[in-house]
Parts: sequence; structure tokens; C-alpha cells
Amino acid sequence: MILDRRTAFGNYNVARLGELIRRLPEERRRAFETVPILLHLNAKGLPGHVDNPRTPHGIHRFSESAFWKIGKRHLEIEKETIRSVLLPRYYIRGVYLAGSAGTRAQTERSDLNFWLLVDSENMDETQRGLLFQKLEAIKAWARQEHDQAVTFLVPPLGRMRRNDRLGWGQPFTRIPRGGLLKEEFYRTFIRIAGQIPLWAVLPEGLNDEEYNGWTEAVRRLPESDADHRVEDYLDMGPPTPIDGGEYPGALLAEISRFREDPVRALIRSSLIAYHCLFLQEQGPLCEEIKQSFSLPRSDGEPADPAVRSFDAAERFFEDMEDRDGSDLIRKCIYLRLSGYPGPPLRERSDPNRDILGRFRRRWGWSRDQAKRIERVEEWTETERLGLEDRILETLWALLTRVSHAEAVERARGTGGVNDLAPLRSRLEERFAAKAGRIPHASAWLRAKRQSVAVHVKSLRGPTDTDRWAVCEQGTHASGEKEIVLFSDVRLLRVLGWIILNGLYNPRRSSVVFHQVHSTIAARRAEALIKSMEQFFRMEPSAGDLDAAPAWARLLVVLDIGLGPRQPHLSSADLLIRNTWGEMFHLPLDLGHLENNLLRCYEIAKVVRQYREQAPTGKFEFKIYHSSTIEDAQAEKNINEFIQSFHNDASGKPDL
Repeated sequence: MILDRRTAFGNYNVARLGELIRRLPEERRRAFETVPILLHLNAKGLPGHVDNPRTPHGIHRFSESAFWKIGKRHLEIEKETIRSVLLPRYYIRGVYLAGSAGTRAQTERSDLNFWLLVDSENMDETQRGLLFQKLEAIKAWARQEHDQAVTFLVPPLGRMRRNDRLGWGQPFTRIPRGGLLKEEFYRTFIRIAGQIPLWAVLPEGLNDEEYNGWTEAVRRLPESDADHRVEDYLDMGPPTPIDGGEYPGALLAEISRFREDPVRALIRSSLIAYHCLFLQEQGPLCEEIKQSFSLPRSDGEPADPAVRSFDAAERFFEDMEDRDGSDLIRKCIYLRLSGYPGPPLRERSDPNRDILGRFRRRWGWSRDQAKRIERVEEWTETERLGLEDRILETLWALLTRVSHAEAVERARGTGGVNDLAPLRSRLEERFAAKAGRIPHASAWLRAKRQSVAVHVKSLRGPTDTDRWAVCEQGTHASGEKEIVLFSDVRLLRVLGWIILNGLYNPRRSSVVFHQVHSTIAARRAEALIKSMEQFFRMEPSAGDLDAAPAWARLLVVLDIGLGPRQPHLSSADLLIRNTWGEMFHLPLDLGHLENNLLRCYEIAKVVRQYREQAPTGKFEFKIYHSSTIEDAQAEKNINEFIQSFHNDASGKPDL
């Protein structure tokens, strides 16, 4: 029986691999096909080499894998090189891919998420450090040489068998998870090389006692059977039980990544809620996937984990009798299969066309209705942001529902639920309205920032007030050839919006300034945004995101006009960025002050306030002139006032 199931799983695995390779662009496919041999070898001159003979490498029976031959061909490795670097034993028991790779949800933006199961118990701390050094080098090589994002997860095997919660969360939400991650692994994994997870060849729906009984039976397999050996299998444990204390934290983790891909966040959160509320009744979703291993393929296609997950997400809202949630999840499923937030699918031959048609007919949508949802580029930015607001509201509602679920309450009664109040509070603060904060663009617009070109121009409003606008060219559903993405009366706030959302690229014409009658010429605006990009170039670290936000960078832009006798400092604009990456705009009206010296003093006071609230030694500020007149004296006065505050915190300069 196990041998038959192994054959069925092998056929399923090959079909999944074929789907993955078919969807990978040529250059990225080369990276995927080369990573396994880089894990197997540690040879000088190869990517991922670590110059230490104790570096763990080597995959179980890798020479029997197709990736062995393919990798040697890609790297043009000589036999002598191989003999010189092979270890007498292997450290890596299995290499697997998990996530969207090889499913209908795979897009051009999909990461390759590798799981490595290693003999960590036989490695000391030095060797563990060397292994992670090797993995980081391989990740850098894949990104630099093939533009492919690669991640590695190396869970401790013993704790994984027990579904212990581990610190596998992303920055900002370092929340331990165990059973939920393992269920997702079993539901989506592709075996690349090494041992076969024992779960894949056992009957579905086993309880703990039954699973252990089958495990013992496998251990008693006769050693004389060369095609069916005990060492071919890796016991990673059953997918259940899932600790009820995991669910609230897992949802908070998805909410924290909401801005990256709101559609994905809702689908994944729906599956978390599905397991929380229906696990006892319907079992883990991975068991449903396993049932399809031995079923006949429709049109030669394996049961797709992503499609099964979409069905479960839709089923969840239907079972909850949530009509608005059902409508929203259907839109999100359709968008996900259409490539959102990346470019939409257009080719008739694309493999997702058939499944999109199936969903459309099942939901009773017209072709025009489906086309309208699919063509996100024809939506207004307001419509795109409106969808995101609706998704975020649903995510918070799911969190509330799950937090009071029976499984969570049981875990809470035994102390199994972490104190998530501080994290939830930080997330609520992150999404709450704040005075002066510059808003994020839609995930769709930020995803296409490498190819989009935006135009900045001054528009005369109905009250003869100029507004600066960021516009996008193209034909939209409204018939307009140009659509406003963002506008404000202050130019610096508009430029800050461009910088915050990554729409400016100094290496190409990503922002076009239109020359108009204004206090600032187009060439000066170009110089300003270039300076802004350099000054605000920073990525929040894991430590920054785990803590409360603090001020990090402050740009003061002086607007100096021509007064009757000397340059007149009429106003100033401040852009402030914190350690979370948020950006705020603060305009300073200085017209009520009688001279430039008082105005400089006012600016210096504001700079001091922000600096005092920032961590010591981690705050930077810069003064920039926005006009063609360089008022060096104003900048000198501001800096002198700031220095005087530093020298004498209690004193006030004599004006």
C-alpha cells in the first residue's frame, strides 16, 4: 500500500514540478535548477562557497536526482572538483519548495521558498552559523545574477514533529507558529531532493495513534528492498493538532504584511480562520489535497493546492453566512489568479484562463463584469484604495472573530495564547489616521513602480488655487487619457508621496516634471526629488519594526522669495520619516514673524523638538533651498540656533 501511495505522490510531485518550470522565466528557471547543487557542494569558485571545511552541505542521495545532472551542466563542474568537495556524510535530509511555486497562484513576483530539513542535532553552533552564511550567499547570488528572490527556512526537525511553536514569523510580527506552518507546508510542498516526507505516503485522516502505528510499520520495512528503504522517508509528524493559541498571532502577521499584497493577505487570513473554526469538523486542508494524489488527473493536471485553498476560503465565508465577505473573497480570488498585484494576464494561452472561466461561470458573472475586475489598471487609484480599505476592515473583523473562537479560548485557559496586545496596538497605530502622514499608494501601483512613469504638474483649481498633481498616462475605464493619482497644494507633500511609494528611480525617467508658471521651476523640482531620494533612502530593520516608531530623518525645505531689500524667508516645509518608514509632512507658515532671524529661530525650534524625540545618534536632518536664490545666511542661522540649543538646553538666544 505504501509503495502504491509513493508512486502516486511521485506522479503528483512531477506534475507540480512541471507546472513550476513552465511558469518560470528562463533566467529564473536557471536559478531554481542550480540552487540544489549549490546546497550539495561547497566548492571554491561556486556561488554559496564558504571557506571553512566544517561548512554543512550535502543532500541525501542527491546523485539520484535530476537536479544533479542539470546543476552540473549549468555550472560546468568537472568530476575532479566534485570528488574534492564531497563529504563522507550528508547534512541535508531533504530540500523542498513550499508556497505558491508550482500552483495557479505563482506569478513573476513569486519567491522560491525553500525548506531544508537538516541534521541540526549533529551540528554545533559554529556549523549552524556556517550553514546560514552559505544560505545567505546563495540568496545574494540568485538575486544579483538571476533577479530571483530565494528564501530558506531551516526548522528544527524534533520540534517540528511535535508541532511546537517556533519563531518563524516575519519582522514586526515575530510570533511563534508551528502547526499552521506545517499544515501549509504539507498542503503546498514540492519535493526537490532528499527524503520523502512520510506523511505524503500514509493514508489521509489519521489520528495521532494511527499515524504512530503507520510510522512503526514503515520502520520495519525489510532492508533488502533496495527500491523501498526506511531511509527514503522523513518523519516530520502529523499536521495536527494545531495549537489554538497560534491563530490570533498568525492573523496579526498577515495584517502586518497587508500593504505588500492585500489580496493575498485576505486569502491567507481566511484559511487561518477556516482552520480555527472548522478544523475539528472538516480536518486540515492538507489532508484534502493528499486525497487527490491518487485521483485521475483532469486534462493531465494535478490537483492544484492554490485552487483548493481558494475553494476553502470561499467556503469559509459561505459557512459563516457572510454575503459581503463572500463577494469580497471572490473578487480577491479572481484578482490573485489574474496576476494581482503584478501585471494582468492577457495571453489566451495562459494556463489560468480556464480556471478563471470556471470561477466566473460558477459565480454567475458576466464577461464584462469579470473583465472590469481583472483590469485593475483601468481602475482609478481611489477605487484601488477603496478595495484595500474594505479588505483591511474584513481582516480586523476576522481577528475579532478568531480571538473569541472556542479553540483560542481553550488555549487561553491553559496559558497558550501569547500576550498580543502590544503588537495589536502597534498595528492599529500603523493603520490609523495621523495628522500630516503621507498616504501609501495602492499595492497595485507600488508593484508596477519599476515600469510606471508619472507626471507632476500644477493644476488650477476652481478657486484659482494651484494644486500639484501626480498623473498617470493611459486609457482608463472613464475614457480619460490621464488620471490623477495624488494631489496636494504643497509640492513637497506630493514629492514625498512619490518617494514614500518608491515611484522615483534616479536611473530612468520615472518622474516627468511639466514646466508651468510656478514658484519653483521644473529643473529645480528634479534636483529636489533627487536629493530627497538620496536622503530618505533607508529600509526599516527588524528591530525598528518590533519597537515603537521613532523619528529618523528630517528634511527642511526653505522657500525663499525676493523681498524688497533682502531674500525673504516666507515659509518652510518639513518632511519627516520615522523608523517604521512612515513619512509626514509639516508646513510652517512664517509670514507672521517680522524678520528672517526670527523665522530661522522658529525653524530651529521645530528641528530641536524632533531631534529630542529621536534615539540618540540615530537622527539626521538636512536643509534644502527650493528656489533659485541660495540663502546661505538663513541656513547658517538655523544651524547656529540648533547648536546653541545643544550647548545650553535652558538658554534662549538673544534676538
